[in-house]
Amino acid sequence: MDEPVAEEEVVEEGVAEKEEDPRQLFHKSFTAETKGLTDTITSLATSRASERQASIDNILSKIGVLTHDLGDASTYLPAYDQRVYSEQLKSLSDQLSNARKALAPRQKFSFKNRGSSRTSGTDSPTPPLPAVPAEQLQASLQPLSSKSQPDPKTTSTITSHENTNLQTSPPNQTTTILSLSNLKSCILTPHNNDKSATGDTNYTTLSVTSISSSLLIIPPIQGPAHLTSLQNTTILLSCHQFRLHSSHNVDVYLKCRSRPIIENCKGIRVSFLPDISNKSAATEGGGNSNVEGKADGKEESDMWNQIDDFNWLKVDKPSPNWRCLRDDERILDDVWDTLLTTTTANPTDILDKVLPSNSV
Repeated sequence: MDEPVAEEEVVEEGVAEKEEDPRQLFHKSFTAETKGLTDTITSLATSRASERQASIDNILSKIGVLTHDLGDASTYLPAYDQRVYSEQLKSLSDQLSNARKALAPRQKFSFKNRGSSRTSGTDSPTPPLPAVPAEQLQASLQPLSSKSQPDPKTTSTITSHENTNLQTSPPNQTTTILSLSNLKSCILTPHNNDKSATGDTNYTTLSVTSISSSLLIIPPIQGPAHLTSLQNTTILLSCHQFRLHSSHNVDVYLKCRSRPIIENCKGIRVSFLPDISNKSAATEGGGNSNVEGKADGKEESDMWNQIDDFNWLKVDKPSPNWRCLRDDERILDDVWDTLLTTTTANPTDILDKVLPSNSV
């Protein structure tokens, strides 16, 4: 099976960095999760019968999540790549179906009515669906090729900064992906007018990777937000879908219109998104950054505290990997107001007050 798109070389401000674009991040996440699901399906035969149905339900849930992820990623994945990923999901569904048939209890023997046999034809068993060969599945999960290069015009990239105050660029009709990577001890705020000059265009996709000891105030994201390898960082974000991977010691002030998902994470603390939509723009003399991202003034569903932890499947006990911030731990609106309207050349002055290690 062919493979989807490749990573590209991004050069910004004279510094050459090998940048993982959203397509590459999606591929890594999708590959890891499909491999894990394949292993889980294989292990069903040796699992306890009492635990088997829970495992099957979890597999079905994850396949559903991956299907939803793929739909959200259609904003930046080429049609060819979408087809390849869809075939992999179908292969997983077929493997699960075959495993369930093999594990189903055999029906007891009974005599059949000869008359009904004559009218219904030969009672031959329905052959099982063919399992996907292991080599075919492995081929579909090989590293990305350079067949399809991402268009830099669609991505606004901020990468490789340390101890710096940063601002996002406003999106437009072509630049709809926001990519942040390799930031340390930085403060990121939205541009004073993170709306297109020609309309109400928001970023459709967020890709964040390798962030440490930083404060990220993200402009509204209409679609998915994929975040990987964050530590000791505070994030303010409104999005449709939230996925956090391989991160620890992170505070997330979140508004999310679907159930957020974390995986391989520890020390994650969450709270609702504070009402600071105009305050980060005040330092630039006006504008409306609209951090909350309300659409046409209509109230939207908010599932910020309904988090699914893929590393914790017990339903009778809460996950030890995340919790909600207590009232005495949350940074209050008036504090955000003071922090975001204070001009400082040294990000440390603000970071000392808002990072998880300093706010507990």
